[in-house]
Amino acid sequence: MQGISEEEWVMIAHSKQMRPPMPWFALRDMSREDLKSIYRFIRYLGPDLNAVPDFVPQGQMPKGPFVQFPSAPD
Repeated sequence: MQGISEEEWVMIAHSKQMRPPMPWFALRDMSREDLKSIYRFIRYLGPDLNAVPDFVPQGQMPKGPFVQFPSAPD
C-alpha cells in the first residue's frame, strides 16, 4: 500500500484475482468508499518491514514456516 495511490488500490481491488487465501471476491464487491477506508487505515499503520515471501509453484516446498490448506474435494 505504501507504493501505490488510493485510486490505484481501488482499481486493483475491483479487478485483480489473487491466489488463495486472499479473498479477492470480497474486495471486488466492496464499495469505493470502503476500499478507500481500507487503504487509508493500512497507510496509517506505516510500512511493513517484513518482505512478502515469493510465490512457491505447486510441487515445491516453501522455506520457513507455512500453512498447508487441505485439498479441494473432487
